[in-house]
Amino acid sequence: MISKHKVLASMIRSFFGAYTAGIIDNNVTDIYEKHKPQTIKKVMLEHYEQISVAFHDILFYPIAHINYTEEEITRCLQDNYKEGTTMIELVQLACKTDEMHKAMIAEYKRHFESLLQGHIPTASEHEKAYIRGGDCMETGDAIKLVVRIVMTSYSKGVKQSGKADATLHQPSILKLTLDAMNVLLSDEEADSILPESDGGLAGMFYKACKKQEYFQLMTEAMDEAYGTIADDDDDH
Repeated sequence: MISKHKVLASMIRSFFGAYTAGIIDNNVTDIYEKHKPQTIKKVMLEHYEQISVAFHDILFYPIAHINYTEEEITRCLQDNYKEGTTMIELVQLACKTDEMHKAMIAEYKRHFESLLQGHIPTASEHEKAYIRGGDCMETGDAIKLVVRIVMTSYSKGVKQSGKADATLHQPSILKLTLDAMNVLLSDEEADSILPESDGGLAGMFYKACKKQEYFQLMTEAMDEAYGTIADDDDDH
């Protein structure tokens, strides 16, 4: 089991990191320029109005799945959705409790303000700062939700990069997913637990995932998300 607040914080961190990376990957070719504060600031300012919309669109179902079963989500939508209902209101509903809603808002503001300053919080900075809470959920479910957010947020950033030939960058997706698993599953200061591994990238993923079961869940979630992204592209 894993804390719901830790999962929520990991999801919000993954959204901002992946969405920003999707835009930057398709606008900046120089690897050093990609990580400069002025590059991150430029992305935030140019996509300022799109970020909140993308956040609420992408995070509604994952947050709802922290707190409700699939049947409960369907029933909540049927009972509460009416003409004029906004995604902001739906995400508040997905949070279920005032405690989680306040935590969601605080995490959103923290990451948003950090990116406006040109800084993406490190894993250890995040570990020290995220808001704690008591309730727990299944770890396997949390892994699938976080992977989904990494993939869909990166894809959304790619689509909103403004480039006609925008594409997914596989190395970025792998790096973002590795970072997300590290942050979600580590009980240590996350930056310190992934030294160079004799097993290469696969070894680092195993180390971050902790268990073969979690590694398998992660890879299955990535495959499923790739399929969803491909289907969405075909629809357009």
